[in-house]
Amino acid sequence: MQKGYFFSLEALIASLIIISAIAVLSSNHAASPEYEEKIYGGLSNLEKSGKLASMEESEIETRLEETLCFPVSVGKAPPGGQSVKYLLVYGPEKFKTIQIAYQLP
Repeated sequence: MQKGYFFSLEALIASLIIISAIAVLSSNHAASPEYEEKIYGGLSNLEKSGKLASMEESEIETRLEETLCFPVSVGKAPPGGQSVKYLLVYGPEKFKTIQIAYQLP
């Protein structure tokens, strides 16, 4: 009888650990699309103004941070951070990929 009790208890604890891990991961990813939409929107607005192709990385960061009201950086994401890649086509055979990194609060 005790063997069955301990097995049930172990199974219950394992289930709770797995469910809590899934809940934490899904809550982090649930916030991510909102940030990504804002970043894509900000980059799209800069592209429509015709200035994005000629901007330096620091200028892109500054303009996006003013628009979005949260910190971003151009380049790879830090550990625990997220990143978005934006393909900019600005000529018949000219393009570049801009990677914007951000950290979820």
